[in-house]
Amino acid sequence: MPVRSCYIDVDFTLIGKDGKLYPKVKEALAYMSDVLDYTMICWSHSGREHAKAVCERQDIVMYFDLFLDKPDLIIDDDAKFILKYPKIIKATSTWGSTFIESLFNKKGGKQ
Repeated sequence: MPVRSCYIDVDFTLIGKDGKLYPKVKEALAYMSDVLDYTMICWSHSGREHAKAVCERQDIVMYFDLFLDKPDLIIDDDAKFILKYPKIIKATSTWGSTFIESLFNKKGGKQ
């Protein structure tokens, strides 16, 4: 089975301006990590230490395998592939809720 990885930013993706975790983010992370078996990477333009500290404060550190600085430069033999390959989700304050609801609806559940 191929390795699946998910890179998630911290500020304004996991937490809002108030420093609080967005709704349903913890549930979405647990599902991606535990059920979908993604290798979970948390990154931040403010640095890996910031990313890890935020996750520790929010009690979500256990869902991540690695903490990184957000890249400033990516070097690859196929630059077009890098831009086309990953699925990119524009995060909003409701991405966690939307993700969980979509899973629930796919399983035929009712809200």
